[in-house]
Amino acid sequence: MRESDGDGRIQRDENGELAALFTTCGGQVWRSVLAASGGRPEIADDVTAQAFAEYLQRRDTVRDPVAYIYRVAYRLVARERRRERRQVELADLGLHAPDTRALSPELTDALLAISVEQRFVVVLHYLHDLPVSEIARLTGSSTTAVKVRLHRARRQLKSALVAASLSLVAAFVPAQAAMMASSMGGTKMVGGAAMYPTKNIIENALNSKDHTTLVAAVKAAGLVATLEGKGPFTVFAPTNEAFAALPAGTVDSLLKPENKAKLVTILTDHVLAGHYDVADLDAKAKAGGGSVKLKTVGGAWLTFTDKADKVYVTDETGGTARITIADVEQSNGAIQVVNKVLLPK
Repeated sequence: MRESDGDGRIQRDENGELAALFTTCGGQVWRSVLAASGGRPEIADDVTAQAFAEYLQRRDTVRDPVAYIYRVAYRLVARERRRERRQVELADLGLHAPDTRALSPELTDALLAISVEQRFVVVLHYLHDLPVSEIARLTGSSTTAVKVRLHRARRQLKSALVAASLSLVAAFVPAQAAMMASSMGGTKMVGGAAMYPTKNIIENALNSKDHTTLVAAVKAAGLVATLEGKGPFTVFAPTNEAFAALPAGTVDSLLKPENKAKLVTILTDHVLAGHYDVADLDAKAKAGGGSVKLKTVGGAWLTFTDKADKVYVTDETGGTARITIADVEQSNGAIQVVNKVLLPK
């Protein structure tokens, strides 16, 4: 239906035309978009409305309205899927927030090397345990297409991780466990690095920028294998600043081969056999009337004192350290970061 305006030009009955067009193809467009969006009715509603709105804006240049609306709808839903994939990748892969998502550096590099589509299905399948059928629904793909992407991704990841001397299973399983631990508060930051409960004392300490002196000392003393062992051990880990506070030349002297025995004694006097968190030490101190003595692996005695619900550690020389970062869980024990080096008599 048409009518003339005041200037004699032809106007269209937009409401009638739109209603007729929507009756003709609106339902089919909506159902098509619903399928393409992986069964998302909110996307189907928005995209269908936008497609018809865009047609109305360009109706004078459109020869086939139905075909045009379908093309616009598929373009819009494809754009929406790409936008959501980017959001999911950032959130789920944690590639821009490695402190909150425990992906090993090797796994992160390998994931970045594969295609976006492959990375997307890998994350959903391995890190979120979604079945192939559910991934197909979410992505608007067939189950066959998802399986092909997973197969190709596994092959490429395996190749990349083998080159990095890391198995595919070793890369994924710790990542899943650490993600769970992180969500429960189990992963803490020390020296600018995440300390993963799935890694042992040495593996985590190597990543702390605040413990490079301690790591160097452990290596010089030949204690790496011991602290990588089953344990459990509780290590009172002095920071670089704590070592720097020792008399000038002390650290350099201790690192010399001829002083290895003395270095071993000092380091093992920072280690308790067994797993002790601050709550354990606090409870023992309170039960002992405010303090308790525990024997270290090196044979010295450390005194733990409860002061205003905080635990302090005193060595045999009378030097007292404060626990600055408590209960850093390890696969073979715990690390308690301290601000002073503990010395034997």
